[in-house]
Amino acid sequence: MLELDDCRLAAMATLHGQEPNQVVGGCHVRWGGSMAWDKHGEEHEGESMFALIPKDSQGKQGLLLRDRGYAETAPVAGHFRLDESGSLWLTTSYETMNSVERFWFVGPNIRLRSSTVEGLSNTASLCMETRLDSSAVTPKSIANIEMPTSILGW
Repeated sequence: MLELDDCRLAAMATLHGQEPNQVVGGCHVRWGGSMAWDKHGEEHEGESMFALIPKDSQGKQGLLLRDRGYAETAPVAGHFRLDESGSLWLTTSYETMNSVERFWFVGPNIRLRSSTVEGLSNTASLCMETRLDSSAVTPKSIANIEMPTSILGW
């Protein structure tokens, strides 16, 4: 989470032609990962900043400003919406594609994420993410985790 007086939030609003005083929050995120089919030297790492500008009186929908998108790495302004069930919807139009994502919790430690991308590449995905007890996670315990095999054998 970024403090509201973080100059990067004002810069993000200005970059997207928005008034900096409309920003109600933001964050800086980093990610890193790997996939079983990666080629040598292929990386899935990066970082991005987000800023939120609500467009309704309840703050349940508005603009999600990013310094880089997921599908394209240019700065992008998408929309967020919290629906009546508590799901977060993100819609983003890029130069060559559109994406729709939905995030929702099915338990205290289980989040589901669906995503569709339409444009140059058309994809859909559904992910289940679990929250780990950080006090129980150590480098040694992570090294001993055995990855489950899919029911399809891969």
